Amino acid sequence: MMKRIFTSLLAAFLILSMNLSAQIHQHGEGHFNPDSLFEISISGAAVVDTNYSHPIYYLDENNDGTVDYKLNFGPFWYQPDSSNAVRPINGEVITIFGGEHQSSMDISVIVVYEINGEFWRSPFEPFWNNFTGRHDFGRDRRHDYKGFARGWRNDSLSTVTLTGAVLVDTTFYMNHYYLDINEDGLPDYFLNFGPFWYEPASGALRPLEGDVITVTGGLIDRDTNDVIIVYELNGLIWSDPSRFGRNLSGGWIHKNMRSSFQCVNPFDAGDNLILQPGWNSMGHMGGMMMEDSIYCQLLELYPGNMPNSGGEKVFSGYEIAMFNSERSNKFWLNDGRQRISFGSKLKYRLHYTDAQLKAYGVEENNITVKSWDEQSNQWVALNNVAYDYSTNTVEFEDSQASSYLILSVEKITEVDNNGENNLIKNFVLQQNYPNPFNPKSNINYQISNTSNVKLTVYDVLGKEISVLTNKIQSPGNYQVVFDGSKLSSGTYFCRLQTNQHVRTIKMTLIK
Repeated sequence: MMKRIFTSLLAAFLILSMNLSAQIHQHGEGHFNPDSLFEISISGAAVVDTNYSHPIYYLDENNDGTVDYKLNFGPFWYQPDSSNAVRPINGEVITIFGGEHQSSMDISVIVVYEINGEFWRSPFEPFWNNFTGRHDFGRDRRHDYKGFARGWRNDSLSTVTLTGAVLVDTTFYMNHYYLDINEDGLPDYFLNFGPFWYEPASGALRPLEGDVITVTGGLIDRDTNDVIIVYELNGLIWSDPSRFGRNLSGGWIHKNMRSSFQCVNPFDAGDNLILQPGWNSMGHMGGMMMEDSIYCQLLELYPGNMPNSGGEKVFSGYEIAMFNSERSNKFWLNDGRQRISFGSKLKYRLHYTDAQLKAYGVEENNITVKSWDEQSNQWVALNNVAYDYSTNTVEFEDSQASSYLILSVEKITEVDNNGENNLIKNFVLQQNYPNPFNPKSNINYQISNTSNVKLTVYDVLGKEISVLTNKIQSPGNYQVVFDGSKLSSGTYFCRLQTNQHVRTIKMTLIK
């Protein structure tokens, strides 16, 4: 008996050590924030270091025998589900498109998005919305914005209960979770815990690398790893299975319906869109008559999925989809986004969490609701919005629907009557985001006068930890990335000081 226990513990330890080694060496520092990475396309010779348990990849751009970049392909077991791309062999000439993380301690790391024109991974994929198992779902849609909604399923999800060890892909700070049921260190299932800010009322917590867990959930068949939408984790409720049937919290509305229909975000019942009788009367889609029946779906996305959001500080984003019986999203008529007009008003209720406010450093009294205007190609603030800060909700009505909605805070810049950007004449140190963070966080500040600027991080005892900036700067907006990878979990203070002003914010590092 003791021998079997020892053997099992040894096997678990070896698998955990192997995966941790792969995570450390493959990821560089890992937990990257996609917004902090600089997109880069570069060619060179692949250099493969096989001295570790799993290969480490580099790129020699100048073909001079010296590596110039470390290539982050994710864990050794990661494979893209939307292409036939493979890792390169030593000496192979390749072209990489990815996100560059510049480090003063080591060579830069490139998180690979594409290799030789083939898709590898998307930094902005709202993976929690992949309910249909479509093979092409993982592709990056930040640039073409064709939407992530896929409509209804043709069959219901089968419920399964499985036990296994957890594998965590920590390439980005929104971790991806997998389940290994065969004790071979390879993923057998992808675990869908919902968006990274989702927290169940039961108090259940996401597992750690190597944890042995039992999950009950809805099974989605895929060409690669099947997906389990988690309903229960180790006996604790994680999500409501009634939201993940064929309609996936969406549903059909019909021309002559007599009662209203509520379309709900599957991971947050506080997000809902109510369509009322009479919606078909005088309604139209981009100049075309409204169809008799429409399938409606409401999804919450990653803020980085929002089109042209560079000038907005988005902390919550939504996609609305309207499908006909042929599964065509009516917002995309003639391959372009359309606004849809309804014969009766739509009632919107959007909910945000305290975790989202903290992650993006948002002050609630600065929240604005905006919709994407396809005609003017810009975000438009909505009027007559009711804000309830006690319940973290916003409510409004509109007879038109847009494909995207965002919750954002005030812009860093303002536009004058001539359409030119002018700096806001304030001294501001914004709350870092994400916060809490692990291990990196963005710190944004703005200054109104040319001055010597010092940005310093201290611990709770007042000891200076790091000087992030100490130089003369002109009026403008600045961003610094703070890296706490070598620090312990805890509270830290960031102090911004100029010749005239001082501001301090509190930051929380959780590892």
